[in-house]
Amino acid sequence: KKPAPAVVVCPGGAYGGLAIGHEGYQVAEWFAARGFAAVVLKYTMPHGNYDLPRRDVQQAIELVRANAAGWGVDPARVGVIGFSAGGHLASTAATHFTCDANRPDFAVLVYPVITMDERFTHAGSRRNLLGEAPAEGLVAAFSNELRVTSGTPPTFIAFSDDDDGVPPVNGTLFYNALKAASVPGEIHIYPTGGHGWGWNETFKYKDEELARALALRAAGRMTPHPFAISAGRHQNPRSAMLPNGDFVRGRFPVAGQVYRALPAAGIGRASTPLRVILTG
Repeated sequence: KKPAPAVVVCPGGAYGGLAIGHEGYQVAEWFAARGFAAVVLKYTMPHGNYDLPRRDVQQAIELVRANAAGWGVDPARVGVIGFSAGGHLASTAATHFTCDANRPDFAVLVYPVITMDERFTHAGSRRNLLGEAPAEGLVAAFSNELRVTSGTPPTFIAFSDDDDGVPPVNGTLFYNALKAASVPGEIHIYPTGGHGWGWNETFKYKDEELARALALRAAGRMTPHPFAISAGRHQNPRSAMLPNGDFVRGRFPVAGQVYRALPAAGIGRASTPLRVILTG
């Protein structure tokens, strides 16, 4: 039997608890049913001791690789998926690894907290991870968009445009950093869903596109290509039809510029919801 890919699952919970049902066990069951070895990580709550969760996720990845032969796992396809604060932890695994043994081969970040910049972060996650008044250097160290290098693994990011818990700019910050480092990446920003949908059946796009995309990326088959902005049923790798009928063509290397420009142009929340899909 061919060795299976493996994924370490990091539930969210603002670094103060674990949403271990819909962002943990349900996720693991979904991956296991599709031929993955799935490990749910009950990481330590930091209470300001920021290094505890980081050590836990690194040790979990090392544990999976150390047991690869016995568990039927491919040690070259061990990745990480995280949600909200667990998404921050997954992005930490992708950017703070210390050796090949604890470097994930892919990362899936679902409505992740990425930055600790107080303008864009989730305040509770930042406080629980770094404490009430963290030093500037500590804030920078765990603003993971600043930690991306050419060694960061291929990454898939998903957000909802109406997420009022963690601003979607967290995703575009990380995506832009991936592109600057020439790392394959993809970000999907769905029109609706809010925050915390995890693996709930109520999430409108779960079975339509997100699940297929996650399975493909988690299997290590993320291939760089021009990104598309899709609205309704129209999608083309080289052009996109916006809700007002206009077309956008060509490559857009800075995802955040495109995403931020949409509402100003009357596209997105101000008119017809737009699904934004950026890959490259």
